[in-house]
Formats: sequence, structure tokens, C-alpha cells
Amino acid sequence: MFSHGTLMYDSEIENVVRSLNVKTEKIKSKGIKSIRSRVANISEFMEEKLSMDELKAHILKHVFEVEKVEDVPQYVLTDEDWDNIHELSKERYQQWEWNFGKSPKFNIQHTHKFDSGLVDVRLDVHKGIIEQCTIYGDFFGVGDVSELEEKLKGVRYERSAMDEALSDLNVSHYLGKISKEDLLGLIY
Repeated sequence: MFSHGTLMYDSEIENVVRSLNVKTEKIKSKGIKSIRSRVANISEFMEEKLSMDELKAHILKHVFEVEKVEDVPQYVLTDEDWDNIHELSKERYQQWEWNFGKSPKFNIQHTHKFDSGLVDVRLDVHKGIIEQCTIYGDFFGVGDVSELEEKLKGVRYERSAMDEALSDLNVSHYLGKISKEDLLGLIY
């Protein structure tokens, strides 16, 4: 079993909240409503403040139900363990399906003012697949931009997949002097 979490003991909460605030150019996840309401320091709930080492020892003793931290059982990973860990990482955790294919629905909006015009790209992505693509701007392409948008629908939200999906299109035909590399750099 694998579990991950963060225990903040004595962080500067306002700095944490500021760093977690999503700007309009970044991913807006529908999974988080209010960051500040979900963030607190453990020290806020303690009568007596502990050092970081004391807190770690206290948690270990509690989890392992021992009186002294020295009694916490330890396991030293063998070379075979490390080989198995690296193999599992390669086969499962370094794969697109694990990292993006199970991700919740999210929206992306990226805007950039190029020399030849403003481009505003908006994507709806679910389980790592682009479900909707809309491109706005004041660029001067001659092609119908909806053809470009359609090419990105159903494509994995990864640079190489989007590059391949657009490989048979002249992006500049749709976006003026804005190249495919410019567009991919904006989207991803």
C-alpha cells in the first residue's frame, strides 16, 4: 500500500496559500474549492510546541505503539528491493496512464501576445484527453480555426501527442505568423 500526504507543523500559512493560488494562465482544477479553508499548521492545535525531531519521534512512537523511538522496527532495503522498486517505477509510475490517464477533469487557459497577435487557448481535459478546444485571438490566419480545434479533440494532453495530431496541418495557415511550435509552447 502506498499513501502520501503533507503534515505542516509550523509553516507560514499565508505564503503556502499564496503559492497554491492558481493564476488564470495555469490549470484550474475543479477539485479544490478553497485552499485557505483546507490548510492549517499542526502547531496551532498543540498546547506545548515541540521541535521537529520531537514531533517526528512522537508520530513514530504513536504509529508503532512503542514507548521509545529506538523500539520502532526498521527495515533496510536490499539491492534486490531497490531493483524491484526501480522496475515497478518504470513499468507503472513512469507511464502516461498512471500520471495523466486517471487525472480528474480540469480546464486550461493559456494566453500569449505574439508579435503577430494574441492567442487565447482553452482546453477541457478529462483523464488526460482533450475533450474540448477553443482558440480565440486577434491573429490573422486565413483558415477556419475550428479545423485546428477539431484536430486537438480526443488527443492526449501531452506535447508529443498534440504535435503528432497537428503534423499534417500548417498551423500558420490558421494562426497567421504563429507556428506550430509557438502554439505547442503556449498549450503545454
